[in-house]
This record gives sequence, C-alpha cells and structure tokens, in this order.
Amino acid sequence: MHGTSTDLAARVAAGQLAGAGRTRHVVECGPLTGLLHADPLWFLSYAVATHPGTPTDPDAVTTALPALRDAFDNAGRALRFELVDEANPGLADVLVGAGLTVTGRYPLLVCTAAEVTVPATPPGVVVERVRTAGQAHAVQALSAAAFGVDLGSGSAGPSAGPDPGPAVEPGGGSAGSSVEPDPASAAAGSSASASASAAAASVSSVEPDPADGGSVLATLDGEPVATAAWTAVAGGVTEIVGVATLAAHRSRGLGGLVTAHAVLAAAEAGGALPWLTPGDDGADRVYRRLGFTPVATAVHLAIG
Repeated sequence: MHGTSTDLAARVAAGQLAGAGRTRHVVECGPLTGLLHADPLWFLSYAVATHPGTPTDPDAVTTALPALRDAFDNAGRALRFELVDEANPGLADVLVGAGLTVTGRYPLLVCTAAEVTVPATPPGVVVERVRTAGQAHAVQALSAAAFGVDLGSGSAGPSAGPDPGPAVEPGGGSAGSSVEPDPASAAAGSSASASASAAAASVSSVEPDPADGGSVLATLDGEPVATAAWTAVAGGVTEIVGVATLAAHRSRGLGGLVTAHAVLAAAEAGGALPWLTPGDDGADRVYRRLGFTPVATAVHLAIG
C-alpha cells in the first residue's frame, strides 16, 4: 500500500503540470498556472497549482485569479481547475470562496508496473502498443464514438488533459453513443483527450516516442475492440486515461486488460508512477482489482 502522502500527491501534481505544459501555452499567475491548449475542446485547457507541495496563501490566490480568468477569457476557454487536493491543502476551499464550484471529487489511484495484475487475455484477443497510423486511426474512431467527441484527425495533440466526461461532467459514464466508455473507464474527459493525443502522435509518426504519451489497442480477431492510453511522462509520472471498450464487447474484462497493458507500456517509457481517477464506483472496483491503490483526491472546479 502506498498510503495517502502529501509528498506523493505533490509528485503526481508536479508531473501533471510538467507533462501537460509540454504541449500547452503555460500562463503562470503566482500560485496558479493556466494550461491553455490550442484545440478548443473544453476539457483540454485547465488550471493547476504552480507549486505542488507548498502551503496555500489565500490572499495570493485571490489576487492571482483575475489575471488567470483574463488569460482564459482571451483564449476563448472556460476557466476550470484540476487539482490534487493533498498537494495543496486548502486551495480548493479558497477557490470555492472566490466563486468557483466543485464539479467533482475522485479518488486518485496509483499502481506501478511491479504491482499491476494483468488479467488473462481472452481467446482471439491481441493487445499491442499503437505504433502505426492505421492503429492510431482505429483508436481515434473507437474513442470518438465512445466519448461522444469529434476528435477529427487528432488535433488534441500529443498530450492529454485529465477531465472526466464530455457527456457527463466529471464522473465519466455513457456518452450517449452506441459505443460506450468501458465501465473501467478512467474519468472520461481525460479519456477522450488522451486517446486523441496518443493517436495523433502515432498518425504523425510511424514510431512515436512513448515518453510523449501513447496508447494500446486490443483487437478481437483483427477488429479493434478496446483501448487505453497514458499521458506524456514527466518526472516518472503519467496518467492512465482513455479506457474505452466497444459496447458489444463490454463486461468481458477488456477494460481492465488494456489498462494493465497501458501501465506496462508506460513503464517502458519511463512512467514509474502511473495514476488515474475512476469515473464511478464500478470503475474503482475494476482498477483496485488490477492493483491500483488510493493515495490522494482529485478535485475539479469550474466557474459556477
């Protein structure tokens, strides 16, 4: 068991900031940092704490908010936050006092490659890391249908933002499509964006650098059925996202299978500390069976 640790929470939050900042416009406003993505998809842009692991200064936060709000407004993005609560205790409360609304709280789970339990692979199923443009397009199509987001040709870029649920604001769940997110889906918004990002990286390069993020694809008798992704690795930290299974193949353990394989693939890319946030209790149970354990709490906030 990892246990809840301020140091570990701060490490996850720092990795989140550094990884996402590689492909976003970074706007630092004192204790708050905006991560503005060129793609207008709402879940790709968000704000975080500038210095994970440091005490919260309420006056500094409230002073910084107007400039951060202006930066998001000028970019045509809605101001929202994705925090690791234990990394900056009290920050979420200060933001609520300044007029933001908590849109979701989720357990933040971690599992290393040494800890993960890989489920048995069903007959006819093959799980591979996405390396070719054809595989990448298959991931895009599967993810777009599952999460109800038009991912186009992968404009989400080679990094992902961790927001759950395009159709169900934080918490994941069905996107109202005939192809639904797997019950083991990591809170879905990051899921959609990460799937797009990993696929985009593969479309642009036959052999993408897995340290920039990537994905795995499960096929059944050659047909794509499930996928999972990891975000850009920073400081050994990466988020497991984009877990989706075609509706006709759900309840067969494929979500857990691709999640475990994503953990292993991310580890090969330097992702020593994979983390995720389950969208619901069912997903939470699936992840814990794989070896994920809770270490912190993810808190999402938006302008009310």
